[in-house]
Amino acid sequence: MTGDDPLALTDKFLATLDFERASAAKEEQHNKELTDLLLGLLDVADSLLDLEAHCRDLVRDGHERVPYRTVSLIARRMLGVLDQAQVAPVSPVGGPLDLERHQVTGVRNDPATEADTVLEETLRGYTWRNRPLRRAKVVVSGTVGTSGGSESVEEEEKQP
Repeated sequence: MTGDDPLALTDKFLATLDFERASAAKEEQHNKELTDLLLGLLDVADSLLDLEAHCRDLVRDGHERVPYRTVSLIARRMLGVLDQAQVAPVSPVGGPLDLERHQVTGVRNDPATEADTVLEETLRGYTWRNRPLRRAKVVVSGTVGTSGGSESVEEEEKQP
Protein backbone atom coordinates (compact mmCIF):
# COMPACT_ATOMS: atom_id res chain seq x y z
CA MET A 1 0.00 0.00 0.00
CA THR A 2 1.11 3.51 -0.62
CA GLY A 3 0.14 4.79 2.76
CA ASP A 4 -2.36 7.33 1.40
CA ASP A 5 -5.16 8.22 3.75
CA PRO A 6 -8.42 6.72 2.38
CA LEU A 7 -10.39 9.72 3.65
CA ALA A 8 -8.07 12.12 1.84
CA LEU A 9 -8.50 10.15 -1.39
CA THR A 10 -12.27 10.19 -0.93
CA ASP A 11 -12.19 13.96 -0.35
CA LYS A 12 -10.12 14.45 -3.54
CA PHE A 13 -12.53 12.28 -5.50
CA LEU A 14 -15.57 14.19 -4.20
CA ALA A 15 -13.87 17.51 -4.91
CA THR A 16 -13.27 16.36 -8.49
CA LEU A 17 -16.94 15.42 -8.85
CA ASP A 18 -18.02 18.79 -7.45
CA PHE A 19 -15.69 20.55 -9.91
CA GLU A 20 -17.13 18.54 -12.83
CA ARG A 21 -20.70 19.38 -11.76
CA ALA A 22 -19.85 23.08 -11.41
CA SER A 23 -18.12 23.07 -14.82
CA ALA A 24 -21.12 21.40 -16.46
CA ALA A 25 -23.50 23.90 -14.85
CA LYS A 26 -21.34 26.82 -16.05
CA GLU A 27 -21.24 25.41 -19.57
CA GLU A 28 -25.01 24.93 -19.58
CA GLN A 29 -25.52 28.53 -18.39
CA HIS A 30 -23.07 29.78 -21.03
CA ASN A 31 -24.93 27.89 -23.80
CA LYS A 32 -28.26 29.34 -22.62
CA GLU A 33 -26.84 32.87 -22.66
CA LEU A 34 -25.33 32.30 -26.09
CA THR A 35 -28.63 30.90 -27.38
CA ASP A 36 -30.48 33.97 -26.05
CA LEU A 37 -27.92 36.24 -27.74
CA LEU A 38 -28.25 34.41 -31.06
CA LEU A 39 -32.06 34.59 -30.88
CA GLY A 40 -31.79 38.35 -30.29
CA LEU A 41 -29.47 38.65 -33.29
CA LEU A 42 -32.00 36.72 -35.38
CA ASP A 43 -34.64 39.31 -34.46
CA VAL A 44 -32.25 42.06 -35.62
CA ALA A 45 -31.50 40.13 -38.82
CA ASP A 46 -35.25 39.72 -39.49
CA SER A 47 -35.74 43.46 -39.06
CA LEU A 48 -32.85 44.25 -41.39
CA LEU A 49 -34.20 41.87 -44.05
CA ASP A 50 -37.66 43.44 -43.73
CA LEU A 51 -36.12 46.91 -44.07
CA GLU A 52 -34.11 45.75 -47.09
CA ALA A 53 -37.29 44.48 -48.78
CA HIS A 54 -39.06 47.76 -48.00
CA CYS A 55 -36.19 49.81 -49.45
CA ARG A 56 -36.13 47.58 -52.56
CA ASP A 57 -39.86 48.22 -53.03
CA LEU A 58 -39.33 51.99 -52.66
CA VAL A 59 -36.56 51.96 -55.27
CA ARG A 60 -38.72 49.85 -57.59
CA ASP A 61 -41.54 52.40 -57.19
CA GLY A 62 -39.22 55.20 -58.29
CA HIS A 63 -38.35 56.81 -54.95
CA GLU A 64 -34.98 58.50 -54.77
CA ARG A 65 -32.48 58.76 -51.93
CA VAL A 66 -33.43 55.36 -50.51
CA PRO A 67 -30.54 53.72 -48.61
CA TYR A 68 -31.15 50.33 -50.24
CA ARG A 69 -27.49 49.47 -50.89
CA THR A 70 -26.43 50.41 -47.35
CA VAL A 71 -29.26 48.45 -45.72
CA SER A 72 -28.54 45.50 -48.00
CA LEU A 73 -24.85 45.56 -47.07
CA ILE A 74 -25.64 45.66 -43.33
CA ALA A 75 -28.15 42.82 -43.68
CA ARG A 76 -25.59 40.69 -45.56
CA ARG A 77 -22.95 41.41 -42.92
CA MET A 78 -25.37 40.34 -40.18
CA LEU A 79 -26.13 37.11 -42.03
CA GLY A 80 -22.38 36.57 -42.45
CA VAL A 81 -21.82 36.96 -38.71
CA LEU A 82 -24.57 34.44 -38.02
CA ASP A 83 -23.07 32.06 -40.58
CA GLN A 84 -19.66 32.31 -38.89
CA ALA A 85 -21.38 31.38 -35.61
CA GLN A 86 -22.73 28.25 -37.37
CA VAL A 87 -26.27 29.63 -37.50
CA ALA A 88 -27.94 28.48 -40.73
CA PRO A 89 -31.38 29.20 -42.19
CA VAL A 90 -33.86 26.37 -42.64
CA SER A 91 -35.60 26.15 -46.03
CA PRO A 92 -38.74 24.12 -45.34
CA VAL A 93 -40.98 25.05 -48.29
CA GLY A 94 -41.94 21.98 -50.31
CA GLY A 95 -40.67 19.56 -47.67
CA PRO A 96 -42.52 17.49 -45.12
CA LEU A 97 -43.64 18.95 -41.79
CA ASP A 98 -41.07 18.39 -39.02
CA LEU A 99 -42.41 19.52 -35.64
CA GLU A 100 -38.88 19.79 -34.23
CA ARG A 101 -38.02 22.42 -36.86
CA HIS A 102 -41.44 23.86 -37.77
CA GLN A 103 -44.27 25.58 -35.92
CA VAL A 104 -47.56 25.35 -37.80
CA THR A 105 -49.31 28.71 -38.00
CA GLY A 106 -51.84 27.77 -40.64
CA VAL A 107 -53.34 25.00 -42.74
CA ARG A 108 -54.41 25.42 -46.34
CA ASN A 109 -56.29 23.10 -48.69
CA ASP A 110 -54.00 22.28 -51.60
CA PRO A 111 -55.15 19.25 -53.61
CA ALA A 112 -51.89 19.31 -55.59
CA THR A 113 -49.74 18.45 -52.55
CA GLU A 114 -49.68 15.74 -49.93
CA ALA A 115 -51.00 16.52 -46.46
CA ASP A 116 -48.43 17.98 -44.04
CA THR A 117 -46.29 19.47 -46.80
CA VAL A 118 -44.90 22.92 -46.00
CA LEU A 119 -46.49 25.39 -48.44
CA GLU A 120 -45.26 28.70 -47.05
CA GLU A 121 -42.79 30.01 -44.51
CA THR A 122 -44.07 32.99 -42.50
CA LEU A 123 -40.98 33.29 -40.29
CA ARG A 124 -37.63 31.82 -41.21
CA GLY A 125 -36.26 29.12 -38.94
CA TYR A 126 -32.59 28.59 -38.09
CA THR A 127 -30.32 25.88 -36.80
CA TRP A 128 -27.23 26.35 -34.67
CA ARG A 129 -24.56 23.68 -34.84
CA ASN A 130 -27.06 21.55 -36.78
CA ARG A 131 -29.65 21.71 -33.98
CA PRO A 132 -32.86 23.76 -34.09
CA LEU A 133 -32.33 27.29 -32.76
CA ARG A 134 -35.62 28.87 -33.87
CA ARG A 135 -38.39 26.86 -35.47
CA ALA A 136 -39.72 28.13 -38.78
CA LYS A 137 -43.34 29.30 -38.68
CA VAL A 138 -45.07 27.58 -41.57
CA VAL A 139 -48.34 27.02 -43.37
CA VAL A 140 -48.92 23.39 -44.31
CA SER A 141 -51.24 21.57 -46.67
CA GLY A 142 -54.16 19.73 -45.18
CA THR A 143 -57.91 19.64 -44.86
CA VAL A 144 -59.45 22.78 -43.39
CA GLY A 145 -63.07 22.39 -42.32
CA THR A 146 -65.68 23.27 -44.92
CA SER A 147 -64.75 26.90 -45.46
CA GLY A 148 -62.03 26.12 -48.03
CA GLY A 149 -58.98 28.27 -48.36
CA SER A 150 -56.53 29.14 -45.63
CA GLU A 151 -57.12 29.15 -41.92
CA SER A 152 -54.71 29.97 -39.15
CA VAL A 153 -54.14 27.78 -36.11
CA GLU A 154 -55.34 30.61 -33.88
CA GLU A 155 -58.63 30.77 -35.79
CA GLU A 156 -59.10 27.01 -35.48
CA GLU A 157 -58.55 27.13 -31.71
CA LYS A 158 -61.17 29.88 -31.26
CA GLN A 159 -63.88 27.96 -33.09
CA PRO A 160 -66.30 25.92 -30.90
